[in-house]
Amino acid sequence: QVLSEGSVEFVTLANNHVLDYGQQGYDDTKAAVDAVGVAYAGRDEWTVYETERGLRIGVYAVSFGTDEQIRAGIAAVKDAGADFIIAALHWGDEGSYRVNDTQRAQGHLAIDAGADFVYGSHPHTLQPSEEYNGHYIYYSMGNWTFGGNTNPRDKDTFILRLTVERAADGTVSVSYTHLRAH
Repeated sequence: QVLSEGSVEFVTLANNHVLDYGQQGYDDTKAAVDAVGVAYAGRDEWTVYETERGLRIGVYAVSFGTDEQIRAGIAAVKDAGADFIIAALHWGDEGSYRVNDTQRAQGHLAIDAGADFVYGSHPHTLQPSEEYNGHYIYYSMGNWTFGGNTNPRDKDTFILRLTVERAADGTVSVSYTHLRAH
Protein backbone atom coordinates (compact mmCIF):
# COMPACT_ATOMS: atom_id res chain seq x y z
CA GLN A 1 0.00 0.00 0.00
CA VAL A 2 2.87 2.38 0.77
CA LEU A 3 3.96 2.13 -2.87
CA SER A 4 0.66 3.30 -4.33
CA GLU A 5 0.25 5.95 -1.60
CA GLY A 6 3.71 7.26 -2.53
CA SER A 7 2.73 7.53 -6.22
CA VAL A 8 4.94 4.61 -7.25
CA GLU A 9 3.42 3.23 -10.44
CA PHE A 10 6.01 0.65 -11.47
CA VAL A 11 8.63 -1.58 -9.80
CA THR A 12 11.02 -4.30 -10.84
CA LEU A 13 11.21 -7.57 -8.97
CA ALA A 14 14.44 -8.77 -10.59
CA ASN A 15 16.95 -9.04 -7.78
CA ASN A 16 19.02 -11.62 -5.95
CA HIS A 17 16.61 -11.83 -2.98
CA VAL A 18 13.28 -12.25 -4.78
CA LEU A 19 13.28 -16.01 -4.15
CA ASP A 20 14.49 -15.85 -0.52
CA TYR A 21 11.07 -17.21 0.52
CA GLY A 22 10.72 -19.56 -2.43
CA GLN A 23 8.30 -19.48 -5.31
CA GLN A 24 5.36 -18.93 -2.95
CA GLY A 25 7.01 -15.78 -1.57
CA TYR A 26 7.64 -14.51 -5.10
CA ASP A 27 4.04 -15.24 -6.11
CA ASP A 28 2.79 -13.48 -2.95
CA THR A 29 4.91 -10.42 -3.80
CA LYS A 30 3.45 -10.24 -7.31
CA ALA A 31 -0.07 -10.59 -5.89
CA ALA A 32 0.61 -7.81 -3.36
CA VAL A 33 1.72 -5.29 -6.00
CA ASP A 34 -1.14 -6.36 -8.27
CA ALA A 35 -3.59 -5.75 -5.41
CA VAL A 36 -2.55 -2.08 -5.10
CA GLY A 37 -2.34 -1.47 -8.85
CA VAL A 38 1.44 -1.19 -9.13
CA ALA A 39 2.78 -2.53 -12.43
CA TYR A 40 5.96 -4.60 -12.41
CA ALA A 41 8.48 -6.61 -14.37
CA GLY A 42 9.67 -9.74 -12.59
CA ARG A 43 12.71 -11.98 -12.96
CA ASP A 44 13.81 -12.02 -16.60
CA GLU A 45 10.44 -10.51 -17.51
CA TRP A 46 9.19 -7.51 -19.37
CA THR A 47 6.09 -5.42 -19.53
CA VAL A 48 4.77 -2.47 -21.46
CA TYR A 49 3.28 0.30 -19.37
CA GLU A 50 0.98 2.75 -21.15
CA THR A 51 0.82 6.31 -19.85
CA GLU A 52 -2.31 8.44 -19.73
CA ARG A 53 -1.16 10.10 -22.98
CA GLY A 54 -0.77 6.76 -24.75
CA LEU A 55 3.02 6.56 -24.66
CA ARG A 56 4.08 2.93 -24.36
CA ILE A 57 7.03 2.51 -21.98
CA GLY A 58 8.59 -0.95 -22.14
CA VAL A 59 10.64 -2.26 -19.26
CA TYR A 60 12.79 -5.37 -19.31
CA ALA A 61 14.20 -6.54 -15.96
CA VAL A 62 16.69 -9.26 -15.13
CA SER A 63 18.99 -10.18 -12.25
CA PHE A 64 22.49 -11.22 -13.31
CA GLY A 65 21.21 -12.03 -16.77
CA THR A 66 23.13 -13.47 -19.67
CA ASP A 67 23.80 -11.57 -22.86
CA GLU A 68 21.23 -13.71 -24.65
CA GLN A 69 18.56 -13.05 -22.00
CA ILE A 70 19.12 -9.31 -22.34
CA ARG A 71 18.96 -9.41 -26.15
CA ALA A 72 15.81 -11.57 -26.10
CA GLY A 73 14.09 -9.50 -23.41
CA ILE A 74 14.68 -6.22 -25.21
CA ALA A 75 13.60 -7.78 -28.53
CA ALA A 76 10.34 -8.92 -26.90
CA VAL A 77 9.65 -5.41 -25.57
CA LYS A 78 10.42 -3.95 -28.99
CA ASP A 79 8.11 -6.49 -30.67
CA ALA A 80 5.34 -5.54 -28.23
CA GLY A 81 5.40 -2.01 -29.65
CA ALA A 82 7.08 -0.03 -26.89
CA ASP A 83 7.83 3.60 -27.78
CA PHE A 84 10.63 3.85 -25.21
CA ILE A 85 12.55 0.88 -23.76
CA ILE A 86 14.17 0.73 -20.34
CA ALA A 87 16.53 -2.09 -19.40
CA ALA A 88 16.56 -2.54 -15.60
CA LEU A 89 19.60 -4.69 -14.93
CA HIS A 90 20.41 -6.06 -11.47
CA TRP A 91 24.17 -6.57 -11.73
CA GLY A 92 27.62 -5.62 -10.52
CA ASP A 93 29.67 -6.18 -7.40
CA GLU A 94 27.96 -5.35 -4.12
CA GLY A 95 29.71 -2.52 -2.31
CA SER A 96 31.85 -1.56 -5.30
CA TYR A 97 32.07 1.99 -6.64
CA ARG A 98 33.54 0.74 -9.90
CA VAL A 99 31.73 -0.55 -12.94
CA ASN A 100 32.93 -4.05 -13.75
CA ASP A 101 33.60 -5.38 -17.24
CA THR A 102 30.35 -7.37 -17.39
CA GLN A 103 28.26 -4.32 -16.46
CA ARG A 104 29.93 -2.20 -19.13
CA ALA A 105 29.62 -4.89 -21.81
CA GLN A 106 25.98 -5.66 -20.97
CA GLY A 107 25.06 -1.97 -20.71
CA HIS A 108 26.42 -1.42 -24.21
CA LEU A 109 24.76 -4.61 -25.43
CA ALA A 110 21.38 -3.45 -24.08
CA ILE A 111 21.64 -0.13 -25.94
CA ASP A 112 22.81 -1.90 -29.10
CA ALA A 113 19.83 -4.29 -28.78
CA GLY A 114 17.38 -1.37 -28.71
CA ALA A 115 17.12 -0.09 -25.13
CA ASP A 116 16.74 3.68 -24.89
CA PHE A 117 17.88 3.81 -21.27
CA VAL A 118 19.69 1.40 -18.94
CA TYR A 119 19.82 1.55 -15.18
CA GLY A 120 21.39 -0.82 -12.73
CA SER A 121 21.02 -1.92 -9.16
CA HIS A 122 22.70 -4.33 -6.73
CA PRO A 123 25.97 -2.64 -5.72
CA HIS A 124 24.15 -0.40 -3.15
CA THR A 125 26.65 2.33 -4.05
CA LEU A 126 26.77 5.17 -6.53
CA GLN A 127 28.62 4.17 -9.66
CA PRO A 128 29.41 6.26 -12.73
CA SER A 129 27.01 6.81 -15.58
CA GLU A 130 27.89 7.13 -19.23
CA GLU A 131 26.43 8.20 -22.53
CA TYR A 132 26.76 5.46 -25.12
CA ASN A 133 25.55 5.81 -28.71
CA GLY A 134 23.30 8.71 -27.71
CA HIS A 135 21.69 6.89 -24.76
CA TYR A 136 22.43 6.84 -21.04
CA ILE A 137 23.54 4.01 -18.79
CA TYR A 138 23.35 4.52 -15.02
CA TYR A 139 25.31 1.62 -13.62
CA SER A 140 24.19 1.86 -9.97
CA MET A 141 22.08 4.53 -8.34
CA GLY A 142 22.84 3.78 -4.69
CA ASN A 143 20.57 3.01 -1.76
CA TRP A 144 17.20 4.65 -2.29
CA THR A 145 15.56 1.86 -0.35
CA PHE A 146 17.17 -1.25 1.05
CA GLY A 147 14.57 -3.57 2.54
CA GLY A 148 15.30 -4.69 6.08
CA ASN A 149 18.57 -2.77 6.35
CA THR A 150 17.56 0.38 8.24
CA ASN A 151 21.11 1.71 8.44
CA PRO A 152 23.08 0.88 5.27
CA ARG A 153 26.82 1.52 5.29
CA ASP A 154 26.58 3.93 2.36
CA LYS A 155 23.48 6.10 2.33
CA ASP A 156 24.27 8.01 -0.86
CA THR A 157 21.66 7.62 -3.52
CA PHE A 158 20.87 9.08 -6.87
CA ILE A 159 17.34 9.77 -7.98
CA LEU A 160 16.80 10.35 -11.66
CA ARG A 161 13.66 11.75 -13.20
CA LEU A 162 13.08 10.90 -16.83
CA THR A 163 10.58 12.90 -18.83
CA VAL A 164 9.65 10.96 -21.94
CA GLU A 165 7.49 12.69 -24.54
CA ARG A 166 6.21 11.94 -28.01
CA ALA A 167 6.17 14.85 -30.46
CA ALA A 168 3.42 15.42 -33.02
CA ASP A 169 5.61 13.78 -35.68
CA GLY A 170 5.81 10.59 -33.57
CA THR A 171 9.41 10.96 -32.43
CA VAL A 172 10.10 10.23 -28.79
CA SER A 173 12.45 12.38 -26.72
CA VAL A 174 13.73 12.13 -23.17
CA SER A 175 15.08 14.69 -20.75
CA TYR A 176 16.82 13.98 -17.46
CA THR A 177 16.64 15.69 -14.07
CA HIS A 178 19.21 14.57 -11.50
CA LEU A 179 18.75 14.65 -7.75
CA ARG A 180 21.39 13.39 -5.38
CA ALA A 181 20.26 12.57 -1.88
CA HIS A 182 22.16 11.44 1.19
